[in-house]
This record gives sequence, structure tokens and C-alpha cells, in this order.
Amino acid sequence: MLDTQQFEQAAKQLREGLTLRQQPAPEDWSTLNAQTLLGARLAGQREFADAEPLLLSGYAGLKAAESNKRLPAAVRPRLPEAAQRLIDLYTAWDKPAEAEKWKALLKDLQPTKE
Repeated sequence: MLDTQQFEQAAKQLREGLTLRQQPAPEDWSTLNAQTLLGARLAGQREFADAEPLLLSGYAGLKAAESNKRLPAAVRPRLPEAAQRLIDLYTAWDKPAEAEKWKALLKDLQPTKE
């Protein structure tokens, strides 16, 4: 659904899934990632004001989990993905200054090659 841009149906299913995840584990990385996915789908429907708080809080939660060593190594790519979703939101919403801020932050999230 997401790849075929069936945003409305995807958003409905993501909302239901997020509600189920938030009850037992509101700060689990999978719950936070689900928030960013729902935010991205709402942005795809051009519901920017509804998408923004989900994307921001999901990113902040993932960042806190990383800082507290609660983000497993295998799922660390979710953090730059969450930042990219914010870039996409602000680009579509015609907020270039915000998009640029997140682009700079995304560069800092990219793994360095040694």
C-alpha cells in the first residue's frame, strides 16, 4: 500500500497498529518507528499539520533511545529514515528552512567510513 501510494488505507492501518503498540510499550523503538511511518503517510495525504507532531516525537524518541543505548544496532538505520521523513514533510509543505535544518542533521547521522 505504501509503495503504491494508497495513503488513506495505509494511514488507517498504521493508526490501528500504533494504538496497539502504544498501550504496552510507548517508548519502544518499534512504536516510535510506527509513529514516523504514520506521519509520513499523513504527509503523503498532505495532512502536514497532523503529520508533523508524529514525525517530530517519533524522531525524538528514537534519538533518545539511541542515546540511552536502547536502540538495537540492527535498527539504528531507522533514525536517519525518521530524519528523512521530516525532510520529505518540510519539502512537500514548502518549508525549505526546516528541510535544510533536517538535511544538515541527517548528514551527521550517516555512518562514517573508516
